[in-house]
Amino acid sequence: MVAAVAGVWALLLGTPLLMIGNGLQGSLLGVRASLEGFGTTVTDLLMSGCYRGFLASSTLTPKLVARVGHIRAFGAIGLFAIWRTTRRRALPLAEQGPYVVLPRRATPTASALCAEAAQAEATPAEQPIARAG
Repeated sequence: MVAAVAGVWALLLGTPLLMIGNGLQGSLLGVRASLEGFGTTVTDLLMSGCYRGFLASSTLTPKLVARVGHIRAFGAIGLFAIWRTTRRRALPLAEQGPYVVLPRRATPTASALCAEAAQAEATPAEQPIARAG
């Protein structure tokens, strides 16, 4: 029994972590969309888009792996993810509002500090900054 579990311990540990992450992401998307003021229809379309992507990837990825192999398929999917996340439109500074454009190598700490600095600049000094949470 121990030998059988020793061979698949990573799978037995990774599957529950992926399930927990997927559940937390579903909760986070709904809560964050309502905090940002999105309507229920937009939130529903956004959240259903995640599952449409899961469905599409589960049908297209095996075909890609069969055609080019698992290493090239992994590389192509990774490159597509990088390309897709960098294809955003840059906003002029006047249209950004309290948002700050960060370099691609920014850490989460730098992101949080820049967001607080931008909010402090956008908020008059007489009013305290309202924090969510």
